[in-house]
Amino acid sequence: MLPRVGSQPMRLVRLALQAVLFFLLLGAVMGIGSTESGALEKLVFAGFAGVLIWLAVRVREIGAAGPHRST
Repeated sequence: MLPRVGSQPMRLVRLALQAVLFFLLLGAVMGIGSTESGALEKLVFAGFAGVLIWLAVRVREIGAAGPHRST
């Protein structure tokens, strides 16, 4: 049985995932800003940051009500 929309466990899962994604994104931004990383490494960090932002958007949808469909 799936948890209800907006239930406390789903909120905690969403919060935990967002916290992990935040710290990974923070690390990617620090890698981009580092003077010790080269151009290719900065490009990889930027791509990784883009994927993390996309994942964060998807995580926000966890436990949210689905879109209303008109018939």
